[in-house]
Amino acid sequence: MGRALANLIDAGTIARDEIVLCTNGGHLPHPDRARWFEAEISGRPGGTVTAEDLVGGSHCMHPEYIDDQIERSRRNLGVDTIDLCYLHNPGSQVGAVDEQALHERLLAVFEVLGRAADEDRIRMYGLATWNAFRVPAGEPGHMSLELAKRLAAQSAKGRSSRLRFIQLPLNPTMPEALTLAAQTVGGHELPALAACRELGVRAIASRSVGKDTIHLPPKVVGTLGQDLKSDTQRSLQFSRSAPEVVSALAGIKSPPHVSENLKLCAVDPLSASVFSGFPDYD
Repeated sequence: MGRALANLIDAGTIARDEIVLCTNGGHLPHPDRARWFEAEISGRPGGTVTAEDLVGGSHCMHPEYIDDQIERSRRNLGVDTIDLCYLHNPGSQVGAVDEQALHERLLAVFEVLGRAADEDRIRMYGLATWNAFRVPAGEPGHMSLELAKRLAAQSAKGRSSRLRFIQLPLNPTMPEALTLAAQTVGGHELPALAACRELGVRAIASRSVGKDTIHLPPKVVGTLGQDLKSDTQRSLQFSRSAPEVVSALAGIKSPPHVSENLKLCAVDPLSASVFSGFPDYD
């Protein structure tokens, strides 16, 4: 990735300020997780990370580990500053540690992410999640976005918090971020995207396309655009158009599929009224 990025910039094909570079830290990046973690992180001389900081054999959000991941990403990408660093799937630790310990871990990692932003190693940070913000309180992995914002503000110690983004799944078959009141803000129960609006957080939609979005029900097809070529395009159209969503992520390996999906750039996003009356397609 770093070589490709450097080649494109050197050739004048793109400028650095024309792209948004994101990275993440949380889940271990090596297939032999335990051995890698001991060799690279917990066994490091002078370090304070221990085996107890590894949850489920795969997730760590100790400040030293997250700082290490930021530095590895900067080296691998060949840049001084990464635009956005996600704390990846912090919901993995919900239930694995007690609530107070979880809050302390979040506060500590927010401090190191904020410091990285102050030092221009990153510009902003966010939370990349799966269930955390779209399942109700009491469900496995649930997290409160309001609490996360409060802890981020506390960690900033009077400075502006750099917690600006969340990432969560959203597509026509996984609409919970839009439809399920799983968050509480100021005593009001709201879906995750509405909570983003109230809390000043920007949302990135993940899982915009997938196997479950290839064959959409006819009434959903009609709502999302019969003039679009495929259900994949319709699913992307749904995700990128949803209120409070600023970008929709799509994992695409085939160049023809990339070309097909980029045709959406010539199509206007859906109007807000589509989402207020989106059909029940169960």
